[in-house]
Amino acid sequence: MGQAASFEIEDGPEGRTLRLSGDWVIARVGRLSNDLRGEGELATLDLSGVGQMDTVGAWLIHRTVVDSGAAVTGASQNAARLLNEVMEADRPDRLEPPKYGGFVRGLDE
Repeated sequence: MGQAASFEIEDGPEGRTLRLSGDWVIARVGRLSNDLRGEGELATLDLSGVGQMDTVGAWLIHRTVVDSGAAVTGASQNAARLLNEVMEADRPDRLEPPKYGGFVRGLDE
């Protein structure tokens, strides 16, 4: 059985570090989504204590990076790959305009 996802904050000379631990999977992240939103500006997000990660965990971590401006360190190869996939999917220029059928397209023209 896995470990619940958790985090702790450490203040250092380079700024605040958010250290993540446990399994960042949907069954283990619980209420961390709201807790992470309140942490503000961070210098580093340390993933060296993270066990398993799924898309939900990667999305929460990605959102924290975007909101806080933190640099990510300590990610395993699999975690880094998953975070990169989530980052790519979240790029605004990746969204395509909807393709409408003939009737709606005719109204638009």
